[in-house]
Amino acid sequence: MKTLTYTAKYSRRTHADLAAFLGQQRQLWNAGLEQRKAIYL
Repeated sequence: MKTLTYTAKYSRRTHADLAAFLGQQRQLWNAGLEQRKAIYL
């Protein structure tokens, strides 16, 4: 089976916006994970 790989090329501003968004999502995920860990401990 062949797969297609595509590399997206974003502008600097879009790249910075996406990096900030992913950072916020990571913080949100980690906060939720910490809450779940605290409940089960």
